[in-house]
Parts: sequence; structure tokens; C-alpha cells
Amino acid sequence: MTLHVPTILLTSAMMNALIAALQLFISHRLQNVALAYWALCNVAVATGATLLGLRAEIPLVVSVVLGNGLLLFGLGLVLSGVRSFDGKTPRLGLVAAIAALGMGLLFLSLHFGDNLGQRIILISLLIAGWCLLAAIALHRGPERDHWSFARSVCSVLISAMGGLYAARALAVATGWLSTENAYAGTPQAVLVLSGLAIGIGWNFCSLYMVLDRFASTDELTGLLNRRTTLLRGRHLFDDAIARRSAMSILMVDLDHFKSINDRFGHHVGDAVLHRFADVAPRGLRFGDVIGRLGGEEFCVLLPGADSDTAWKLGERLRLIAELELRVVASRPVHATVTIGIATLPADPPAGPSLASLIRAADEALYLGKAEGRNRVLVAGRPPARDPDAVEADMRGICA
Repeated sequence: MTLHVPTILLTSAMMNALIAALQLFISHRLQNVALAYWALCNVAVATGATLLGLRAEIPLVVSVVLGNGLLLFGLGLVLSGVRSFDGKTPRLGLVAAIAALGMGLLFLSLHFGDNLGQRIILISLLIAGWCLLAAIALHRGPERDHWSFARSVCSVLISAMGGLYAARALAVATGWLSTENAYAGTPQAVLVLSGLAIGIGWNFCSLYMVLDRFASTDELTGLLNRRTTLLRGRHLFDDAIARRSAMSILMVDLDHFKSINDRFGHHVGDAVLHRFADVAPRGLRFGDVIGRLGGEEFCVLLPGADSDTAWKLGERLRLIAELELRVVASRPVHATVTIGIATLPADPPAGPSLASLIRAADEALYLGKAEGRNRVLVAGRPPARDPDAVEADMRGICA
């Protein structure tokens, strides 16, 4: 069976155009910028693939230089979309510069003779480089995406794409693959088909990644919502039971929150919640999970933490809140938090449950409220306070 590379390229272009239309529609509905970048990526790739597929009917300089330039620009937008998804600068200038550099080098290669092998190696390495950078960005995502299966799959898919093009460059450079086969033969057709399959997988997986975050994130604070927090809590709880390790839960409640809303308005109350969500992770460890259960109540999951460790983290969180929530939105709100703690010991009694652990932490929280607020209580046995140690921790955090 003979595989016709131009036909596969044009088919790929149509698929990318259709996916781009779907992504643009959903990005508009969800107001998601990352999805818009990935849609523009598909538009650029579709246009570039069309030019490459029509290389027998149009000038070679247009097909090779502009077509590959659009491919490079589109793949750069993959990285820009990932950075935007993570709240970082998309670096569009760098994307345009790399695409322009690639186009310039391709033009020089065409101008100074038949350098097909050089062009194949060059474009393959640049594509592989963009894929590698995107895979690294996906792997190093924010801690809230640490559990994202879709993000992990996206990273694997984009790494596979980069690996294919790196292998193509190496095969041509070592002479293992002839330039003709790498340009229009069966190996190139297989590469384009593989890229099409990986690209479709990436597009649908990245869409799922966006929808998953949309469904799992609290809109106001950007933290995990109630449903996702409890789901992760069940997973961590089951894992702690299986490993016979400790786990603690902090139930955190903003003190006198209704009074803040009454005195300063709900917009200031929202700003307080948003500010607390921003600063709270500074007092936690890598792997700890924080989510908003609703209203002014938050839940922190501390895998591997015994009651003393949980108390120290709770005190650290309380002091951060006391320090950072004095003035919010230019208003002297002086907000504080009360925290209740419950711990699953490494060797728990028979029949423990996540619900009972949350209930115990909640009871400790309300006891703290009754005792005057702005304090941390451990269910069952409040540990002795160590103010010097807590202050030392705070100096380390605020340094």
C-alpha cells in the first residue's frame, strides 16, 4: 500500500481546522484564553499543512518556508497556551522570533542550493524543541494540577511527538534514513499519520484538561471546590490506611466574616477570601491540598502529618492570615482564622472514615470559635504551644 504524503497533509489540515473551530467556540463560552491559543495553534498548523500538501502546485519557497514557519509558530502556541493555562506570560514574542528564525534558515538553505537533508534536520529539531518545552511546562504545572490525569497524558503525548521528530532528525543526520524517504517516502507518511493521531489525542486531552479544571475549581478563590477537595480527601485517606501512615485535616474558618461583609460590603468580603486563598499555600508543604468547602470555610488535607506537625502548620497558617489579612482592598478588615485539627494516626482503630475525621476537625473548629476565635485546636488533645518555634517558622516564610 502506497501512502501519499500530500493527501495525508491535506487530511490533517481539515482535521485541525475542524478542531480549531470547536476549541474557539468552547474558549468563547468558558472565557478560557489557553484554549484560544490552542485553537490558533490548530489554525496555523492547518494552514501550514495545506501549503506543504500543495508543494507540487505552488512555489517551493512558499510551501517550504511559509508552510514550515506556520507549523513552528503553531507548535510554539502550544507552549503559550500551557503557560497561559498556568497563569504565566505566554511569550508570543519568543514564538514569533523562533518561527521567523526557522523561516530565515529555510530560505537560506533553498537559496544556496539543494540542502534537503539540512532542511529536514533543522525543522525536525525545532519542532522537537517546542514539543520538549511544552512537555516540561506541563510536567512543572502548579501544585493544584498535581493530580491531573489529563495533564499527565498531554505531557506524554507532546513528548511522543517531540521524540518522533528528534528521531527523524537523527536518522537523516546519520544516514540511516535517506532524505527522499524522509521527505516524501513511506517513513514520512507514517510520521505525518502518527503526528495526526497524536495531535488529535492532544487536542481532546487538552480540552478535557480545561473542562476538568473548570469543574474542579472554585471560581472566586481559584482553589479546589468542595467536590474535588472531598474526592482527593478520600483518595489520601484510603492511601494513608493502606500505607498505615498518618494523615491530618485542618478545617479553617474566617472569623466574623459576616461582620466584614456588613461593614465593608460583599466585594471586600470576596477580596478577603481571594487574598486568603493566595497566601494560605505559603504555610503548607508540597503535596498538601487546600480547597474551599463553601462560604468562608476551607479544608486542608495534610498527608503524612501527625497531630504535632498539623498543629505547627495550622499555627503557621493562622499567623499568615493574621498578618496578611489586616488590610484588604484598602480596608482595615483585620480578618483572622480559627482552625480545627483532626488526625488519623499511623495505626488507626478499626472502622475509621474520612467523614468522622472531618467531623472531629469541625468540632474542634467550633470549640475554638467558642473559646474566642483566632486559634488552633486539635481534636482530643490540644498540644502545648511553642511560640518561639512558630515565630521562627514565620520568619522563614516571610523572609
